Amino acid sequence: MPRHYVLNAEPGRYAVTGSPVTFVLSTQLAQDWLNDGRREANHPRSPDNWHYRRREVLFAVCFLEAYLFEWTLSLLRGNGNLALKYFPADDKRGVSDKWGWIPAELHRDGLLPNEVRVSKKHSASWLRLLTIRNGITHGTSSWPEVRGSTVARPGPKPKLSDVSALPPGWAINVAVYRVKALHAAAGTPVPAWVTTSLRFTPCPASETPIAGV
Repeated sequence: MPRHYVLNAEPGRYAVTGSPVTFVLSTQLAQDWLNDGRREANHPRSPDNWHYRRREVLFAVCFLEAYLFEWTLSLLRGNGNLALKYFPADDKRGVSDKWGWIPAELHRDGLLPNEVRVSKKHSASWLRLLTIRNGITHGTSSWPEVRGSTVARPGPKPKLSDVSALPPGWAINVAVYRVKALHAAAGTPVPAWVTTSLRFTPCPASETPIAGV
């Protein structure tokens, strides 16, 4: 039966002898996405500049999607063939479906000890985060806002004023909370880089899914 190892090597010359060996190289982007989001979150709220919050939202969702894949691949000890069971090559699911189904599938297969549990407050914040991300990436925020007309029009969703009014760090806190809930289900510690260097207001205690997480 093949065994999977992760090798961290310093520059130099190496020789491999014995059975055939397959080297797997992978790139991890979740931490970079999180750092990008934190940089945007460190800018104060401004009604005249909504771009900080816009980018923070985008980077927070990118972080979540990358983290789920990278964490799952690590759980599977880098076994890319097994990862295809959870992330098919033709997978067209969005980040919401992936976060809903993949942890549940891992739990069903005995790889995740517990189900991922989140609070009702977080579920509402999660839906709002994805609604805002979808609006600013799929064009619905660009709908013209017509006033004084009797003709029903869709209007922008979300409005840019609503995005600019988001508290700095809100989107990142929503993302970090969900990662904490995943690790709570796994019974593993959250990486230090996920929870440190938060200069804005961290998640309130009511956002913690399980005591001590």
